[in-house]
Amino acid sequence: MPEISRFFGIVIRMFFDDHNPPHFHAEFQEYRAIIDIQSAGLLDGNLPPNIIQVRDYAVTCEFNNGEIRSVNLKEIIEKYRKINDGLISKLSDQNYFKTVKLDSYGTLTWDNGVDFDPDNLYRMSEKEIAPY
Repeated sequence: MPEISRFFGIVIRMFFDDHNPPHFHAEFQEYRAIIDIQSAGLLDGNLPPNIIQVRDYAVTCEFNNGEIRSVNLKEIIEKYRKINDGLISKLSDQNYFKTVKLDSYGTLTWDNGVDFDPDNLYRMSEKEIAPY
């Protein structure tokens, strides 16, 4: 196999004399994708959603439509902290907040069962410029 790189469980391959446009193949767990070299755009397949940054009570992530957006959950967390609901209020601990994960549906989740619907997150979010 023409493997050119392997990092964080991602395998990158390029094939000699493959079809145009110039591209590479990326594999990660059950995901397979063909990525255009010039635009870095997805030509075929799919990749997992991605959390790019967690800072304070804001999460910057890639949504399923490919947009990178940031959503600040500080007001929601503060509201639930005041009533001490036992679930969302736990997110007020910034170290625990940073344990956020993104499931295959694009939902922000934490180990205590708290999750936020991706459609609501999208409406609450602001578009970010992709870091390169």
